[in-house]
Amino acid sequence: MKKLLILFSFLFFLLFLSEKTEANNSEIIIYHVTDPHGTLPQEMIDFFINQKGDLIVVTGDVAYEPKSDKIYREIKSQLDSTGIPYIVVQGNHDSNDTAWKNVWGKFNDYKLLGDFLVIGISWGKFNKTWAEEVIKQNPNKMIIWASHFPYEECYYPVLRDEFFLNYDFALVLIGHYHHYVKTWNLGKNGKLIREYMIDGLFDKFEDEGVNVNIIKIKNGIINHTYYDVSSKKVYGSEIIPITKSLVKSYDFSGHVLEEIKSLPSTNIFDKDYGRFEIVDINGKKLLLLSKDGIWIYNSRIQYEGKLREDACIAASYGDINLKNQGNELAITNGTHVFVYNSSLNLIQTIDLSNFTGFNPLPIRDILIADVFQNSPGNELVIGLRAPDEKGGPQVLVYNSSWQLVKNISLTSHWISSEFPHLAYGKVNGLGDENYLFVIYYITLYVFNKTLDEIKTQYSVDPYYTSQAMVTDYNNDGKNELWVLGHAYTGEKFYHSLQAWINLSYTDYTEWHPWYGSYLEENFHGFYSFNFAVGNVSTPIIVTDDLHWGSNGYIFDTFQHAHTKIPQGAYAICDLDNDGKNELYLASGNGILKVYDVINKYFNSSVIAKNIELLWENYPHVYDTEATLKNVEFFPSQKYLELELYGKGTKQIWINSTIYGKPESVKINEAPVAYSYNHITKLISFNISFSSLEKVRIIWKAVRILGILRDKNNNPLQAKIIAFQEGTNVIVSLTQTDSNGNYSLLLPQGIYDIQFNLTEFNIPIKLLSVNLTEDLVNLIKYVSYEDSKVSIALDNNYSKRIEVYSMKKPLRVKLNGTIIPSWSYDLDKRIISINLSAVMAKSGYWKDIQEAVDLVASMGGGNVYIPEGTFNFVNVNESWTGARVVIPAGVNLFGARTERYENGSVKEWKTVLVMPWDMPGD
Repeated sequence: MKKLLILFSFLFFLLFLSEKTEANNSEIIIYHVTDPHGTLPQEMIDFFINQKGDLIVVTGDVAYEPKSDKIYREIKSQLDSTGIPYIVVQGNHDSNDTAWKNVWGKFNDYKLLGDFLVIGISWGKFNKTWAEEVIKQNPNKMIIWASHFPYEECYYPVLRDEFFLNYDFALVLIGHYHHYVKTWNLGKNGKLIREYMIDGLFDKFEDEGVNVNIIKIKNGIINHTYYDVSSKKVYGSEIIPITKSLVKSYDFSGHVLEEIKSLPSTNIFDKDYGRFEIVDINGKKLLLLSKDGIWIYNSRIQYEGKLREDACIAASYGDINLKNQGNELAITNGTHVFVYNSSLNLIQTIDLSNFTGFNPLPIRDILIADVFQNSPGNELVIGLRAPDEKGGPQVLVYNSSWQLVKNISLTSHWISSEFPHLAYGKVNGLGDENYLFVIYYITLYVFNKTLDEIKTQYSVDPYYTSQAMVTDYNNDGKNELWVLGHAYTGEKFYHSLQAWINLSYTDYTEWHPWYGSYLEENFHGFYSFNFAVGNVSTPIIVTDDLHWGSNGYIFDTFQHAHTKIPQGAYAICDLDNDGKNELYLASGNGILKVYDVINKYFNSSVIAKNIELLWENYPHVYDTEATLKNVEFFPSQKYLELELYGKGTKQIWINSTIYGKPESVKINEAPVAYSYNHITKLISFNISFSSLEKVRIIWKAVRILGILRDKNNNPLQAKIIAFQEGTNVIVSLTQTDSNGNYSLLLPQGIYDIQFNLTEFNIPIKLLSVNLTEDLVNLIKYVSYEDSKVSIALDNNYSKRIEVYSMKKPLRVKLNGTIIPSWSYDLDKRIISINLSAVMAKSGYWKDIQEAVDLVASMGGGNVYIPEGTFNFVNVNESWTGARVVIPAGVNLFGARTERYENGSVKEWKTVLVMPWDMPGD
């Protein structure tokens, strides 16, 4: 072990934040039902009586346009018979206010449940003054909101901007849509609020089952099961923590990201029109394809005018025709493809209008790419949906002479409104070659450089694809294939953005749907046409929502919503060539806006990588069709244990954001196969149910342990905290015992380890500790005497440390040698020290060698010779052997040289000399 002694000279005064008080640990049980439309099944009432609980919530449409209060009295009598308190609110079909008031006595209601305040709001009866008074009378309670419609539709924007963002909401329960949906809403300080929507108990047109949403909350954890009492079938379940605020300071500014520029644009929107394309035609350009033409913006973010006046659907660029200098631009209006040269003069038109039939616009996507990879130029590729009698769906490939050289027929499908969509490039898992990807209906076709089909029959989630691209969303050096559209499952439609992160020959399954709009499975059919993915201060995804008509959404990793933005066409690129991407939005009001998303939207002091859900220490379980009977997490031993009921084979998903890939997954103690998605941090595996199954997820654990003492070997008391690297997310923590002993169990990984010393009030943080094995005595001792702090530590595992102090130190020494590689942040009160840089005591050769040897022993770094003039060899000292040996990995520097503007030396700041009276050999 290499022990380093770090010495600080300063006076200490440190401020600590108080710990939060413990929450109520008792479990509460809520039964949520909705839309009985006049009938509350007796088997549901029997279920409530047998199961017991703390509250029943009915979220509207209790009756269907009642003429009297008879139905309300019958249902009230049923609820009274359960012996369980209840909240019942109106829906849009509870239209007889007089009948309602006669039975229920009030439109809005609330109940207290432990740490929670449950507020029920009737349809159209939101009273902000009443609600705020209820909250004021019940302080320090988290709010569970119950209403008929989603809050954002029912009372938007007042409820969202003036209510939800000002109070601490934990959960939202709604009805109305007769579909099972889970989603997130944005709350105070960026907190994400879980929302559950469930099927109605009865619909006059359709029997929807006897469904109840069972919600159990304990220790800040929501255990949710969506259950059919009649069939005893579980339709969905999850166990998630109540989320915390994302950031300490959150600047909403009315939900408008800061506008950098406002430029001319157009009314673009329609189901088929309204998209950005980024092209390189005599410089980088941004094309806005709209219903009334193509609008062009250049790299200085200036409007250049229209290229065409007619409607345009898609565009692509590349060097097709080598006879013309520069790239060509191809665009389509749905029936023709128009090709322009680099001067934007029309040079070729391909007429495919004869393929119209049931589709008035048979072309929806075009691509310029070197698909053959051996021809002198690129090819033009067209995705075409022709009538079956004219060839059906196909991909046409044209060469630089505009000759049709390849016609690829695809398997036709009865959905005539679906079109082939195209993407090209390298995708992780397929090696270093480029491939042509064709997405049609629910099939992904992959073609090699001879346009031979090498892969087919992937189960593509979106039925109605609207856009596809190959890109490296998260800058990990591996491309993903992204497909946007809307999908259909179990008689429900939802908006789906799907990303393949691995297309290996043997593993077709490593994909993940990134849901836009409501971010999870949605309801009602709608068509989403636009999305953009890329890095704007942090990797983000932007999608629109054409069904609801006014919103787009920005979110980063899986389900981590940032905010809503106007619906529009989106692009992420560095159009102004400043080295940083921007988000471009063309909305339907005729304005093009440019956003620097994270830095402008969030408080400038917030680091983008810290904007994420704080899952604390709890891996979260979700989207299972099995009953989650029990979940226990044992942080000290690093395993999660589940007990599940179910029928048949079900897939289980576990979020493992902090702990990463597990060492093993066991069902009833037998190891099973599982997969781990490195982007979404999701563990997935299948269970074939026969009875109650016990599942154990195990992460490989190593320890940080040791004895914390002062210089005189007296034990020290401290709290040891492991943070997720580069964040404030606490992974685990422990406390020393009375003898200074500590042991902290963690999964393998890279962490920031902080020691909060009680005696000295000195928090010390070791950054980027790579934990692959047990680490013993990271800090050997700490002492404080004569206004000096000494820290002896092992620097094999961390080259950077932070020490918190209210005062800037006079100097920092490493093993007695002053080092220059430290800084003090006055605002944060943090001393940052780089342990891989050392200042030599002088320019004397032995002092230089001592510093070089020290840095070499630490694995390499920089050595600095101080400013001044020094004898490299002392007077009367023999120069035999007077040399400095510098091994690889060590750099030697003098003080910064002062120079004139032309670069010539004005003054050398570090000078080494040989004395005249030095004896020679």
